[in-house]
Amino acid sequence: MRWVTNPAVYNALFRDWNGITALRNPAGPLPSESALASYLQSGPPDYRLFMLSPMGPALPEDAVLMKDPPAPAVYLVDGNMKRHIASPDIMDQYYFNWNVIQAVPAATLAALTAGAAVDATPNVELGSSSPMYVAVSLDRVTYLSET
Repeated sequence: MRWVTNPAVYNALFRDWNGITALRNPAGPLPSESALASYLQSGPPDYRLFMLSPMGPALPEDAVLMKDPPAPAVYLVDGNMKRHIASPDIMDQYYFNWNVIQAVPAATLAALTAGAAVDATPNVELGSSSPMYVAVSLDRVTYLSET
């Protein structure tokens, strides 16, 4: 989870403002493990689960999407760090804009430090008697419970 500091940063990376999901603010405690899967699939994600997501640094003003034209890989570049966007599905899941990708030589990308890939929404660990992990994205919910 990374903070988008202003509209210019958002517009430089994402398709349009329709990619924003409102979070609900329900009253009461989080549901029990047995009810969690159906709870997560009923409407917008709960802000309490959102706040449990790992926090990364804010996206800087100069954040861009880049690729070497002959290669298929697309990178989110901020500062001197490149983060490979793992697949076209991930590009779409995060609502990145295909039309703003900057074409750069392979040497430009090679000179950047490789950071963690942008892939499926990270798991969120919730406290319970048996560890439980929940991944919430804009278009899907994955529910996994360790046994």
